Amino acid sequence: MKKFLLSLVALGVFGFAQAQDGGFRIGAHVGLPVGDASDVLSFNFGADVSYLFDVAPGFQAGLASGYSHYLGKDIDMGSVATLEVPDAGLIPIAATGRYQLAPSFFVAADLGYGVFVGDYADGGGFYYQPKVGYSASKFDVHAGYKGISDNGTLGSINLGINFKF
Repeated sequence: MKKFLLSLVALGVFGFAQAQDGGFRIGAHVGLPVGDASDVLSFNFGADVSYLFDVAPGFQAGLASGYSHYLGKDIDMGSVATLEVPDAGLIPIAATGRYQLAPSFFVAADLGYGVFVGDYADGGGFYYQPKVGYSASKFDVHAGYKGISDNGTLGSINLGINFKF
């Protein structure tokens, strides 16, 4: 975990130092778990960081990471007990691509590996996040689906904002 945080700090410093040449973004997201995950998880929130390079006119590619936190539910088992589902954490390590459909609208996708973290975390899985959004001069707003597949899928529908530096 310390190495990951140190890597994020290094990415941040590099991004600020190279901001005039690239697309460093840092932001936040909120979401609702869907599918089977919604039975045991109630809410998702987190932070995002990415750096995009211009590849071709209207297309950018780069790296993305961050942290997503999923809140566990309390499940009533009747008169027997209440089951407290633990919170779950996820650190995505992904490649990202973004295509500008129009001056203010884009489609994007992150693909990579999601590492589960926390008290009961074990491994990770294939991470993917397709999204669509609106791009202004200083920020982006996006909506998307975040999924992690590993013997089942943990998925959530998310809204986010990223600030450009």
